[in-house]
Amino acid sequence: AYSTGNSHLLAAALESATGMGELEYARENLFDALGMDSVVWGTDPQGIADGGNGISMKVRDAARFGQLYLQNGQWNGEQLIPAPWVAESTTAQYNGAGDGTGSYGYQWWIRSFQGYDTYYAFGAHGQFIFVVPELDLVTVIASNSVEDSYASRPYFSDYVLSAYTG
Repeated sequence: AYSTGNSHLLAAALESATGMGELEYARENLFDALGMDSVVWGTDPQGIADGGNGISMKVRDAARFGQLYLQNGQWNGEQLIPAPWVAESTTAQYNGAGDGTGSYGYQWWIRSFQGYDTYYAFGAHGQFIFVVPELDLVTVIASNSVEDSYASRPYFSDYVLSAYTG
């Protein structure tokens, strides 16, 4: 089930296992290969990456991350993330709270929009990375909707998908 605290504990476990900060590890094993140079990741008072939130990046870098998943973890002919992990992490592991957010995989939300199976990353204030494998589509929405983090989501379902599907 979704839990910001669990994501933070996952970051602490990864840092302990690798002996590296999460941002350093991600740069070395993922971000540099993707050309993602805008990523900033906050830490807690103990210096552990804030795995449950606190990550920011430019829209183009968010799109690269979504594209990596759309390509089953492959980038420029190199398998950066094992394909079985991509498949498992974007498959529902928890059916969700029934509030329209969707089911939850491993750090990805999963639901259907206009009949298309979609998985998506969802951040504070309406930040989204939507991946629709059937349409070979990645969409990033950057927003600053402090009052309602869901406010920008209809732009994807009502405008992007409608324009894409005609």
